[in-house]
Amino acid sequence: MNIKAFVYSGSEDEFSFCNAFFNSPEFTAATLQKILSYSGSKEDLAFDLAERFTRNKISADKIIKYYAEQGRQWVAYKYGTLGKLNTKNVAPISEYLSDFGKNGQWYGPVNLADNSSVFIKSSYNSFFQIIGSGEAKETIKALVRWPIIAKVNADYISFHWNGFSSNTAERIDTKTQFDFWNSVPQAFNEIEEIVGGEYEYPIVNKLILNNIWNKYLPNKEYEWKHLAVRAESAGVALNARSAGVKDINVKGLLALANRLSNSVVDGAKLCERCSSEKIKLVSEIENVVIKTLIQEWGTKSYEFSLDNKNKRIFRAHCFFGSKPGSTTQDQFPHFKAYKQYGGDSKIIDFLIHEDL
Repeated sequence: MNIKAFVYSGSEDEFSFCNAFFNSPEFTAATLQKILSYSGSKEDLAFDLAERFTRNKISADKIIKYYAEQGRQWVAYKYGTLGKLNTKNVAPISEYLSDFGKNGQWYGPVNLADNSSVFIKSSYNSFFQIIGSGEAKETIKALVRWPIIAKVNADYISFHWNGFSSNTAERIDTKTQFDFWNSVPQAFNEIEEIVGGEYEYPIVNKLILNNIWNKYLPNKEYEWKHLAVRAESAGVALNARSAGVKDINVKGLLALANRLSNSVVDGAKLCERCSSEKIKLVSEIENVVIKTLIQEWGTKSYEFSLDNKNKRIFRAHCFFGSKPGSTTQDQFPHFKAYKQYGGDSKIIDFLIHEDL
C-alpha cells in the first residue's frame, strides 16, 4: 500500500537520504523545477538536487522557501503578538533535509521575503509493509516522517500540513486516516514557546456564519454554494437522540429551507404582486432559514464555496473546533483546502482579511 508521505526504511548516507526525501511525495516535480530552474523528470531532478545540496552548491534556505510554498491539504491559524524568540531547542533547517532527525524535533527558522519566518516540526508515525512471499514473507515496520509547516507572521501563526492513510501490523491493507488532530494543538503550544507571545484561535463559526455570511451571501454579485454540513445531532427535535457526528444531506436541507420559505410567503400573503418579487422575498427568507438550521443543528463543520462570476474566491471545509479537549477532529479550528480555489494559502489570506 502506497501512502502520500515520506516513508523511511532505515539508515542511509546523507546523499541517499536526500535523494529519497526529494523524490518522495513530500516534494512535487513542480517544486523541484522551481528550485533548480529547469524541467525534467522528478527522479532526475531529485537526484540532481540531492547532489547539489550535499556538495553545498545550493542552500537549505532556498530549498525550504520553495518547499514551504507547496500547497497543502490542511491549514489552521492563531492570532497573537510575537514575543522574544527562543530557538534553544530548534535544530538548523539543513538537518531537516539531510537526516531523519528526532521525533518531535523543530527546525528553523527560514526568513521569507514577506518578513515572515518558517519553522518545521517533524514527527514519526509507524507504517507496516509486507516483503517477500511464501515462507520468506515478513512484516516490516517503517517510519513515516510527518511535518507541520509553521509560518510565523507579526500578527498570527499558520500551520500547514498534509494528511495520509496509515495502517497497523494486524491490518496492513486497511487504510485509516492519520489522526493529526491529536498532534496539531500541542504543536501550536510548542511554537508559541519558541516565538514568544500569546495566541488564540479564531472564532470560526462566528467568522463564517455571521461576518462572511452576512457580507457575501445576500450580495447578488457573488455565488455562495452550501456544500457540506456535519452536526452532532443530525436533526432538530426529531433526531435529537441520535448520537455521534453525522453528515447532513445538504440537498435535503436546501429543499427544506425552500419549502419553508415558500410556505411563509404564501401563508402570510407577504407577496401577492409579481413573481419576481416573490422569488426575491423567498430567497431572502430561505437564506435566513438555512442559516438558522445550520446554526441550530449542532453544526461541527461546514463547507461552502464563494465565486464572483468566473472568479473563484474561496472554498474550504471549516471545522469550528466546537469540542476543545476532546480526542476528535472537532477539538480545534482548522480548514480543509481545495487546490482549485488557491489551496491553503488562499484560505489564510481570505480569512485574515475578513477577520480584521
